[in-house]
Formats: sequence, C-alpha cells, structure tokens
Amino acid sequence: MKHILVSLLIMTLGCKTPAQEHQDNKGELNATGSVREINQGMALPPGKEREERGQLAPNTCRILGKIVNISDDLDTNKATPCGKTPCKALVQVVRVLGYGAGFGTLAEGSKVETHFSFTLHHTADFFPELTNPLPGLKEGDVFQADISRMTEGTSSGSAFLVTSYIKK
Repeated sequence: MKHILVSLLIMTLGCKTPAQEHQDNKGELNATGSVREINQGMALPPGKEREERGQLAPNTCRILGKIVNISDDLDTNKATPCGKTPCKALVQVVRVLGYGAGFGTLAEGSKVETHFSFTLHHTADFFPELTNPLPGLKEGDVFQADISRMTEGTSSGSAFLVTSYIKK
C-alpha cells in the first residue's frame, strides 16, 4: 500500500521515479552544451572532466600570446637543452582566455618574462619521447598556452612558465 501511495504521489507531482531519472541521465546535456554520459561506467579520467567543463587547473591562466623577444641568455650548464637553445622569451599577452582558481589576474597587452620548459626550439631534437611534439616558436609567432607563475626562488629570472602550447 505504501509503495502505491508513493507512486501516486510521484505521478501527481510530476516527479520521476529513480528508473526514469536513470534513463533521462544517460545522455544529459551539461552546462557547456556537450553530452556527458552518466551511469554508464564511463568515468572521465582525472582532469578530463574539468577540461570538458572548460575549467583550467588551479594557478594557471590560458592566454593567446605573441613572442616579442627571445632571450639569448642560455643556462650555464651546456649539457641541458636550455644550455644549448633559448628557453626564455618576452611574451605579450594578446588575450586572456581564462583563469584557473588562485591565479590572480593578468592584463591583456602586458609583456611578461616567460620560461618554456621544453625550449623555444622544436622538441624533436631534444625531447623525442614527447607524444605531442612542439613545433618551436620564433619572434612574432602567436600561440595559445596555459601558463603558471614561476615559484619564488627559481633561478630562471622568468615570471611565468609554459609547458605546452599550440602555435596559431
């Protein structure tokens, strides 16, 4: 009797049963307009769901940047990639595309000292193990990257770090 009353109440109020809710959630549209599979045993890998929602990792900022000047200042250790080819550049922030939590702000049009983890050279020579090789950048090139602030006490002299980028 209790089960029948609950079913009648659900139908009267326009609510859905758990089975109906499960069926509706299989191909639900999320806030970004993309379909997200739910209850299908297809959990997204860590960080992928954040990417699906368009969110950035904490302490990062997604920019469209332009290489203004590449520093000739090489690392003193000539055995490292940054001792053989430039890793530092002055980058103009053409557009800020988004902020991750805790990053702060960055003004469009500002110029920032930036360190490129995998050099400004194409990565095939120094990092052949990279799954997605980087093409290299030169003065005047425009790129998109998620940048992070360098930690205090680093010797690079740069304010921001670029690990990967997309050349535009």
